[in-house]
Amino acid sequence: MSKSFTLLSALLVLWFTNALNAEDFAIRDGETVGFLGDSITAARTYGKHIEKFTLLRYPEREVHFINLGRGGDTAAGGLKRLERDVFDNGVTLLTVAYGVNDIGWGAKADDEHRQLYLDSIRKIVAACKKRGVRVYICSAAITAGHPDKTKNDFLQQMCDAGLAIARDEGAGTIDIQRTMRDIQRSVLTANESLPVEKHESLHVADGIHLNDLGQMAMAYAILKGLGAPADVSSCVIDAAAGQVLETNGCQISEVTAADDTITFTRLDRGLPYNSGAFATLKYRYVPMNQINQYRLTVRNLNPGKYKLTVSGREIGIWRAGEFAKGLNIASTTPDAWQPGGPWDAQATVLKSLTEARYEVDLAHLHAKRSLPETPLLDSLTNQAEHANQEIEEMQRFVAKPRPYQFVLTREADETTIASPLENQVFQRHARNAGRILIRGRTTRDVDQVQVRFRGQPLQGEVPGEWQSIKFNREDGVFQKSLEFPAGGWFSMDLKLTKAGQTVAQQTVDKFGVGEVFVGAGQSNSTNSGQFKTKQTTGMVSSFSGEHWQIADDPQPGVADRSQGGSYFPAFGDALYEAYQVPIGIAATGYGGTSVNAWQPKDEGLFRWMMTRIDQLGPHGFRAILWHQGESDVEMPSDEYYDKLKRVIDTSRDEAGWNIPWLVAQVSYHNPDAPSFKTTRTAQAKLWAEGVALEGPDTDTLTGDHRDLDGKGIHFSPKGLKAHGLLWSEQVKPLIDKAIQ
Repeated sequence: MSKSFTLLSALLVLWFTNALNAEDFAIRDGETVGFLGDSITAARTYGKHIEKFTLLRYPEREVHFINLGRGGDTAAGGLKRLERDVFDNGVTLLTVAYGVNDIGWGAKADDEHRQLYLDSIRKIVAACKKRGVRVYICSAAITAGHPDKTKNDFLQQMCDAGLAIARDEGAGTIDIQRTMRDIQRSVLTANESLPVEKHESLHVADGIHLNDLGQMAMAYAILKGLGAPADVSSCVIDAAAGQVLETNGCQISEVTAADDTITFTRLDRGLPYNSGAFATLKYRYVPMNQINQYRLTVRNLNPGKYKLTVSGREIGIWRAGEFAKGLNIASTTPDAWQPGGPWDAQATVLKSLTEARYEVDLAHLHAKRSLPETPLLDSLTNQAEHANQEIEEMQRFVAKPRPYQFVLTREADETTIASPLENQVFQRHARNAGRILIRGRTTRDVDQVQVRFRGQPLQGEVPGEWQSIKFNREDGVFQKSLEFPAGGWFSMDLKLTKAGQTVAQQTVDKFGVGEVFVGAGQSNSTNSGQFKTKQTTGMVSSFSGEHWQIADDPQPGVADRSQGGSYFPAFGDALYEAYQVPIGIAATGYGGTSVNAWQPKDEGLFRWMMTRIDQLGPHGFRAILWHQGESDVEMPSDEYYDKLKRVIDTSRDEAGWNIPWLVAQVSYHNPDAPSFKTTRTAQAKLWAEGVALEGPDTDTLTGDHRDLDGKGIHFSPKGLKAHGLLWSEQVKPLIDKAIQ
């Protein structure tokens, strides 16, 4: 039933309740802010972040920003140019960031240069105080040295002494180094799980100057030091009553509720900080969200998922429970290539205008240095000043908050079963038993989730009575791990109830408990056979990483997306005939690859394989079947052995269990080159030393087992079947030992 609520205007609008204290942030209305420093400041990047933050959060304040950085400068150099660059430009708030050039990048880290830096800092503070300029002395940006080694180094101690002098003289201080060092530690921790070529850093190659991530980190440190508050604005809405319960820094009006749709208008005092597409990726390390909380809380929504759109822009979809807890939607977007809310779109435009303003200023600076005695300079100076004023007005216009219409619309109810999936095979841990995982989520308003099963196992019976599984009403997640008889195919019925009444039912028609294998290697482990083949028992299934399907070629999930035939259908049929349980395959190979391409340092194929291993879970499959070597016949045996051993050992370490590996003997090229001792010796050594189990010798499959009338490296249909049978014979001893 539709509800519309009209109250007296004095009660309808809670205008800026608990509004931000105007003095919380150091940059005040009417300020001219100057950034004084060396080349890190002259890069003009951290200053632009601070400028955009101020314009968005405090649009009512008329503030001007001037970059006063100079490459190679020192505190002594900054002192010399205070009159011309700071005081003559009417700066009222100055940040000062020096240090690394003062000690010659470390080459002049001595008492003489330390004292010169400290004396210059003292004199800068005194001169600013005399001229009524509020000054914040900052420590230098960190270098790329390890934080445990630099936390008490000469630069840190010198800057600490400078900060102490500034505090004693009544200046503001900002400890940039320690804040940046915390961020640096986060980066280094993340790098531990990445290959070297993917490592992040705060610095460019010289280890002194900052890259974009480092500049954002420095901006964050300064903003924190200037007192940037955590909250942009927030509101709490009661959806059932259609009432505004609380506001902070915003005005809420025109609240309506009808048919699971909530609408209201929000006018903010200031806007959240955003800086263009993909900037939020840096928030993994730079905790900008700590000073960028733009919050929405909606309580008493009916259970389900709700889509949030603001002034026609989609923001995201969340469950009712998530809205009730409250969301920070400052930088949320459903498409990383596009801005999220209208505030994000405004910030994107502001970013372009800010860049333009700095480009005009930079052009003027170049003119002053390169054309000092020409008539062009006076005209250009006037035009630059005019352009700067025009762009500043455009910046303030774009950053000004507008009334936004918020709309929450309930999505259609859905129940998703993530496990078991259709055709899924779970690995058994004994002859007649394994464990299955029941997992899913529903948006329906229910209080109980139940399951029952149908089918004939190898032995005994399946649990055919309804049984409850753990269900979290808040997030709709249901989950249970269940001991289950081996065999299949089985069916699972899922029933959702409320107050004992059935609300919905779903069925998974086919899953099983049997034997699962991961395939890896090069082309003869993928779909490179001459013709596609099919399983014949109906009991072999393949996993793509997203879904399971009957294992007719081509096999899903291979890294090379090949489309021919494989040995897996014949392999699976042979094992089913032997054990009478479903067989699962997860093929991950890539044709033509060397063992080099599978090394753990690479993000590519090793990670592709490990993703599948992680998806199947600990002890979620019987073994890895490795068929590779044709591309490495010229590699020395010891090198091949070491590299494949590294792949095997690392896979076990990362997975956290001793994964059985079967390594085939593989080196065949053609009838004239049917085997290569180097590769075969290395593969046999892996068996002999207990690193891997013995796989089939597929070099024996010659003649009409190969494609191209026996001249090719890949298998004919006859060869694919023989290949599968060879593999089945090699894994049987492993299976038999495990299910005794």
